[in-house]
Amino acid sequence: MVLLLLLASYSMSLISASRAYVGGEGLWSKAQKQAVYALLRYTLDQQAGDFQRYQSELAVILGDRQARLELEKPEPDLAVARQGFLQGKNHPDDVAGMIHLFRVFRQVPDIDRAITIWSEADMHIDRLIVLGERIQASVQTGAMTPSLSRTYLQQIDEIDNALTPLEDAFSSTLAGAARKISVVLLVLMFAVASVLLAVAYLFSRRLVLQNADFQSALLDSETQLRALLQLAPLPILIVRREDAAVMFANERAQAQFRISGDTLQLYKADGFYVRPEERKELIGAVWRKGRVRDQE
Repeated sequence: MVLLLLLASYSMSLISASRAYVGGEGLWSKAQKQAVYALLRYTLDQQAGDFQRYQSELAVILGDRQARLELEKPEPDLAVARQGFLQGKNHPDDVAGMIHLFRVFRQVPDIDRAITIWSEADMHIDRLIVLGERIQASVQTGAMTPSLSRTYLQQIDEIDNALTPLEDAFSSTLAGAARKISVVLLVLMFAVASVLLAVAYLFSRRLVLQNADFQSALLDSETQLRALLQLAPLPILIVRREDAAVMFANERAQAQFRISGDTLQLYKADGFYVRPEERKELIGAVWRKGRVRDQE
Protein backbone atom coordinates (compact mmCIF):
# COMPACT_ATOMS: atom_id res chain seq x y z
CA MET A 1 0.00 0.00 0.00
CA VAL A 2 2.83 2.39 0.84
CA LEU A 3 4.54 1.58 -2.46
CA LEU A 4 1.32 2.17 -4.40
CA LEU A 5 0.67 5.44 -2.56
CA LEU A 6 4.20 6.64 -3.34
CA LEU A 7 3.80 5.66 -6.99
CA ALA A 8 0.43 7.42 -7.18
CA SER A 9 1.89 10.53 -5.56
CA TYR A 10 4.83 10.52 -8.00
CA SER A 11 2.44 10.07 -10.93
CA MET A 12 0.37 13.03 -9.83
CA SER A 13 3.49 15.17 -9.42
CA LEU A 14 4.65 14.34 -12.97
CA ILE A 15 1.25 15.12 -14.46
CA SER A 16 1.12 18.33 -12.43
CA ALA A 17 4.59 19.31 -13.69
CA SER A 18 3.53 18.63 -17.31
CA ARG A 19 0.49 20.83 -16.88
CA ALA A 20 2.64 23.48 -15.21
CA TYR A 21 4.76 23.62 -18.38
CA VAL A 22 1.63 24.00 -20.50
CA GLY A 23 0.50 26.80 -18.19
CA GLY A 24 3.99 28.31 -18.31
CA GLU A 25 3.82 28.30 -22.10
CA GLY A 26 0.59 30.28 -21.83
CA LEU A 27 2.38 32.87 -19.68
CA TRP A 28 5.32 32.85 -22.11
CA SER A 29 3.02 33.38 -25.13
CA LYS A 30 1.11 36.15 -23.39
CA ALA A 31 4.34 37.92 -22.50
CA GLN A 32 5.60 37.53 -26.06
CA LYS A 33 2.44 39.01 -27.55
CA GLN A 34 2.45 41.87 -25.04
CA ALA A 35 6.13 42.55 -25.78
CA VAL A 36 5.45 42.62 -29.51
CA TYR A 37 2.48 44.94 -29.02
CA ALA A 38 4.51 47.31 -26.80
CA LEU A 39 7.38 47.36 -29.30
CA LEU A 40 4.94 48.11 -32.14
CA ARG A 41 3.52 51.05 -30.18
CA TYR A 42 7.02 52.25 -29.36
CA THR A 43 7.96 52.14 -33.03
CA LEU A 44 4.89 54.15 -33.95
CA ASP A 45 4.61 56.61 -31.05
CA GLN A 46 8.21 56.61 -29.75
CA GLN A 47 7.05 56.76 -26.12
CA ALA A 48 9.56 55.58 -23.49
CA GLY A 49 6.79 53.95 -21.44
CA ASP A 50 6.02 51.55 -24.31
CA PHE A 51 9.65 50.45 -24.49
CA GLN A 52 9.71 49.90 -20.73
CA ARG A 53 6.60 47.70 -21.01
CA TYR A 54 8.30 45.81 -23.83
CA GLN A 55 11.33 45.16 -21.60
CA SER A 56 9.11 44.15 -18.68
CA GLU A 57 7.29 41.52 -20.75
CA LEU A 58 10.58 40.37 -22.26
CA ALA A 59 11.93 39.70 -18.76
CA VAL A 60 9.30 36.94 -18.33
CA ILE A 61 10.59 35.17 -21.44
CA LEU A 62 14.22 35.65 -20.44
CA GLY A 63 13.50 34.16 -17.01
CA ASP A 64 12.26 30.93 -18.58
CA ARG A 65 15.29 30.94 -20.87
CA GLN A 66 17.59 31.28 -17.87
CA ALA A 67 15.99 28.20 -16.32
CA ARG A 68 16.27 26.19 -19.55
CA LEU A 69 19.90 27.04 -20.17
CA GLU A 70 20.84 26.26 -16.57
CA LEU A 71 19.05 22.90 -16.60
CA GLU A 72 20.80 21.95 -19.84
CA LYS A 73 24.13 22.00 -17.99
CA PRO A 74 25.60 18.69 -16.69
CA GLU A 75 25.69 20.11 -13.13
CA PRO A 76 23.00 22.81 -13.01
CA ASP A 77 22.59 25.31 -10.22
CA LEU A 78 19.01 24.60 -9.19
CA ALA A 79 18.71 27.91 -7.38
CA VAL A 80 19.44 29.74 -10.65
CA ALA A 81 16.91 27.58 -12.49
CA ARG A 82 14.29 28.20 -9.79
CA GLN A 83 14.88 31.95 -9.93
CA GLY A 84 14.45 31.83 -13.71
CA PHE A 85 11.13 29.99 -13.54
CA LEU A 86 9.88 32.41 -10.90
CA GLN A 87 10.88 35.34 -13.10
CA GLY A 88 8.82 33.61 -15.78
CA LYS A 89 5.78 34.02 -13.46
CA ASN A 90 5.41 30.29 -12.85
CA HIS A 91 3.77 29.40 -9.54
CA PRO A 92 6.34 28.71 -6.80
CA ASP A 93 4.64 25.41 -5.92
CA ASP A 94 5.14 24.17 -9.51
CA VAL A 95 8.82 25.04 -9.88
CA ALA A 96 10.29 21.97 -8.13
CA GLY A 97 8.20 19.63 -10.29
CA MET A 98 9.16 21.51 -13.47
CA ILE A 99 12.85 21.19 -12.63
CA HIS A 100 12.47 17.47 -11.84
CA LEU A 101 10.57 16.77 -15.06
CA PHE A 102 13.19 18.60 -17.14
CA ARG A 103 16.15 16.80 -15.55
CA VAL A 104 14.74 13.28 -15.35
CA PHE A 105 12.76 13.12 -18.61
CA ARG A 106 14.94 15.35 -20.80
CA GLN A 107 15.72 12.46 -23.17
CA VAL A 108 12.11 11.29 -23.56
CA PRO A 109 11.20 11.97 -27.23
CA ASP A 110 8.15 14.18 -26.63
CA ILE A 111 9.87 16.18 -23.88
CA ASP A 112 13.00 16.52 -25.99
CA ARG A 113 10.94 17.76 -28.94
CA ALA A 114 9.16 20.32 -26.76
CA ILE A 115 12.47 21.65 -25.43
CA THR A 116 13.83 21.81 -28.99
CA ILE A 117 10.80 23.91 -29.98
CA TRP A 118 11.44 26.09 -26.92
CA SER A 119 15.05 26.61 -28.02
CA GLU A 120 13.95 27.50 -31.53
CA ALA A 121 11.47 30.03 -30.16
CA ASP A 122 14.26 31.63 -28.09
CA MET A 123 16.22 32.13 -31.30
CA HIS A 124 13.39 34.28 -32.63
CA ILE A 125 13.28 36.11 -29.31
CA ASP A 126 16.96 36.93 -29.86
CA ARG A 127 15.99 38.45 -33.21
CA LEU A 128 13.29 40.47 -31.42
CA ILE A 129 15.80 41.69 -28.82
CA VAL A 130 18.27 42.82 -31.50
CA LEU A 131 15.47 44.51 -33.42
CA GLY A 132 14.28 46.25 -30.25
CA GLU A 133 17.78 47.62 -29.64
CA ARG A 134 17.93 48.95 -33.20
CA ILE A 135 14.53 50.56 -32.87
CA GLN A 136 15.52 52.19 -29.59
CA ALA A 137 18.75 53.49 -31.12
CA SER A 138 16.84 54.95 -34.09
CA VAL A 139 14.38 56.68 -31.77
CA GLN A 140 17.06 58.06 -29.44
CA THR A 141 19.20 59.39 -32.31
CA GLY A 142 16.22 60.86 -34.14
CA ALA A 143 16.85 58.65 -37.18
CA MET A 144 13.38 57.11 -37.18
CA THR A 145 11.69 57.96 -40.47
CA PRO A 146 8.27 56.79 -41.70
CA SER A 147 9.96 54.44 -44.15
CA LEU A 148 12.26 52.97 -41.49
CA SER A 149 9.33 52.67 -39.11
CA ARG A 150 7.39 50.63 -41.67
CA THR A 151 10.41 48.36 -42.14
CA TYR A 152 10.66 47.80 -38.40
CA LEU A 153 6.94 47.10 -38.13
CA GLN A 154 7.20 44.51 -40.89
CA GLN A 155 10.15 42.81 -39.19
CA ILE A 156 8.29 42.73 -35.84
CA ASP A 157 5.30 41.16 -37.55
CA GLU A 158 7.50 38.52 -39.22
CA ILE A 159 9.01 37.52 -35.88
CA ASP A 160 5.58 37.33 -34.27
CA ASN A 161 4.26 35.17 -37.12
CA ALA A 162 7.24 32.82 -36.76
CA LEU A 163 6.69 32.45 -33.01
CA THR A 164 2.95 31.69 -33.07
CA PRO A 165 3.16 28.18 -34.61
CA LEU A 166 6.08 27.31 -32.30
CA GLU A 167 3.99 28.26 -29.27
CA ASP A 168 1.12 26.08 -30.48
CA ALA A 169 3.49 23.18 -31.21
CA PHE A 170 5.07 23.44 -27.75
CA SER A 171 1.70 23.26 -26.03
CA SER A 172 0.38 20.36 -28.13
CA THR A 173 3.63 18.40 -27.74
CA LEU A 174 3.63 18.78 -23.96
CA ALA A 175 -0.06 17.95 -23.75
CA GLY A 176 0.61 14.77 -25.72
CA ALA A 177 3.54 13.95 -23.46
CA ALA A 178 1.33 14.44 -20.38
CA ARG A 179 -1.27 12.05 -21.80
CA LYS A 180 1.36 9.42 -22.56
CA ILE A 181 2.90 9.77 -19.11
CA SER A 182 -0.56 9.32 -17.56
CA VAL A 183 -1.17 6.12 -19.55
CA VAL A 184 2.29 4.69 -18.80
CA LEU A 185 2.00 5.44 -15.10
CA LEU A 186 -1.50 3.98 -14.94
CA VAL A 187 -0.32 0.75 -16.58
CA LEU A 188 2.69 0.70 -14.26
CA MET A 189 0.46 1.13 -11.20
CA PHE A 190 -1.77 -1.75 -12.32
CA ALA A 191 1.30 -3.91 -12.94
CA VAL A 192 2.80 -3.09 -9.55
CA ALA A 193 -0.55 -3.66 -7.85
CA SER A 194 -0.88 -7.05 -9.55
CA VAL A 195 2.62 -8.08 -8.53
CA LEU A 196 2.09 -6.92 -4.96
CA LEU A 197 -1.25 -8.74 -4.73
CA ALA A 198 0.40 -11.93 -6.00
CA VAL A 199 3.24 -11.55 -3.50
CA ALA A 200 0.76 -10.81 -0.70
CA TYR A 201 -1.28 -13.91 -1.61
CA LEU A 202 1.80 -16.16 -1.66
CA PHE A 203 3.11 -14.71 1.58
CA SER A 204 -0.28 -14.99 3.29
CA ARG A 205 -0.70 -18.56 2.05
CA ARG A 206 2.73 -19.41 3.40
CA LEU A 207 1.83 -17.89 6.77
CA VAL A 208 -1.44 -19.83 6.88
CA LEU A 209 0.34 -23.09 6.07
CA GLN A 210 3.06 -22.37 8.62
CA ASN A 211 0.43 -21.54 11.23
CA ALA A 212 -1.45 -24.75 10.44
CA ASP A 213 1.77 -26.74 10.84
CA PHE A 214 2.52 -24.93 14.08
CA GLN A 215 -0.95 -25.56 15.46
CA SER A 216 -0.72 -29.22 14.49
CA ALA A 217 2.69 -29.56 16.15
CA LEU A 218 1.39 -27.73 19.21
CA LEU A 219 -1.61 -30.07 19.45
CA ASP A 220 0.64 -33.12 19.09
CA SER A 221 2.95 -31.76 21.76
CA GLU A 222 0.06 -31.07 24.13
CA THR A 223 -1.38 -34.54 23.53
CA GLN A 224 1.98 -36.17 24.23
CA LEU A 225 2.46 -34.06 27.34
CA ARG A 226 -0.98 -34.96 28.72
CA ALA A 227 -0.36 -38.66 28.03
CA LEU A 228 3.01 -38.46 29.74
CA LEU A 229 1.58 -36.66 32.76
CA GLN A 230 -1.30 -39.10 33.08
CA LEU A 231 1.15 -42.02 33.17
CA ALA A 232 3.37 -40.40 35.79
CA PRO A 233 3.33 -42.38 39.11
CA LEU A 234 2.79 -39.28 41.28
CA PRO A 235 0.25 -36.46 41.54
CA ILE A 236 0.97 -33.57 39.14
CA LEU A 237 -0.75 -30.18 38.86
CA ILE A 238 -0.18 -27.49 36.24
CA VAL A 239 -0.86 -24.09 37.77
CA ARG A 240 -0.95 -20.65 36.17
CA ARG A 241 1.66 -18.56 37.89
CA GLU A 242 -0.12 -15.21 37.71
CA ASP A 243 -3.36 -16.08 39.55
CA ALA A 244 -2.66 -19.64 40.94
CA ALA A 245 -5.49 -21.09 38.79
CA VAL A 246 -5.31 -24.89 38.36
CA MET A 247 -5.07 -25.66 34.65
CA PHE A 248 -4.48 -29.43 34.75
CA ALA A 249 -4.48 -32.30 37.26
CA ASN A 250 -3.49 -35.82 36.27
CA GLU A 251 -5.44 -38.86 37.45
CA ARG A 252 -3.14 -39.45 40.46
CA ALA A 253 -3.70 -35.87 41.61
CA GLN A 254 -7.46 -36.06 41.12
CA ALA A 255 -7.54 -39.29 43.17
CA GLN A 256 -5.30 -38.02 45.95
CA PHE A 257 -7.04 -34.67 46.36
CA ARG A 258 -10.51 -36.04 45.61
CA ILE A 259 -11.23 -33.56 42.82
CA SER A 260 -12.77 -33.86 39.38
CA GLY A 261 -11.30 -32.69 36.10
CA ASP A 262 -14.58 -30.92 35.34
CA THR A 263 -14.29 -28.70 38.43
CA LEU A 264 -10.63 -27.68 38.23
CA GLN A 265 -11.56 -24.05 37.56
CA LEU A 266 -13.00 -23.87 41.08
CA TYR A 267 -9.65 -24.48 42.76
CA LYS A 268 -6.62 -22.34 43.46
CA ALA A 269 -3.16 -23.73 43.98
CA ASP A 270 -2.88 -22.24 47.47
CA GLY A 271 -5.54 -24.67 48.74
CA PHE A 272 -3.39 -27.71 48.02
CA TYR A 273 -0.62 -26.74 50.44
CA VAL A 274 -0.51 -27.72 54.11
CA ARG A 275 1.84 -24.76 54.61
CA PRO A 276 0.92 -22.00 52.05
CA GLU A 277 4.19 -20.16 52.80
CA GLU A 278 6.05 -22.95 51.03
CA ARG A 279 4.25 -22.05 47.82
CA LYS A 280 5.22 -18.43 48.26
CA GLU A 281 8.87 -19.48 48.48
CA LEU A 282 8.46 -21.67 45.42
CA ILE A 283 6.81 -18.97 43.32
CA GLY A 284 9.36 -16.39 44.51
CA ALA A 285 12.15 -18.64 43.24
CA VAL A 286 10.35 -19.04 39.92
CA TRP A 287 10.00 -15.26 39.53
CA ARG A 288 13.66 -14.67 40.39
CA LYS A 289 15.30 -17.49 38.42
CA GLY A 290 12.70 -18.53 35.88
CA ARG A 291 12.72 -22.10 37.15
CA VAL A 292 13.01 -24.24 40.31
CA ARG A 293 15.16 -27.32 40.83
CA ASP A 294 15.78 -29.64 43.82
CA GLN A 295 13.34 -27.86 46.04
CA GLU A 296 10.68 -29.61 48.17
